[in-house]
Amino acid sequence: MAEILPVNALSLYLYASLFFYYRYLHEKERFF
Repeated sequence: MAEILPVNALSLYLYASLFFYYRYLHEKERFF
């Protein structure tokens, strides 16, 4: 379990950054 936890945290971080990047592009598209 200790070995799999950092992988889950990393994939969660990557998923969150992709989500925020997508939101950023969407907001940018709306404003400009």
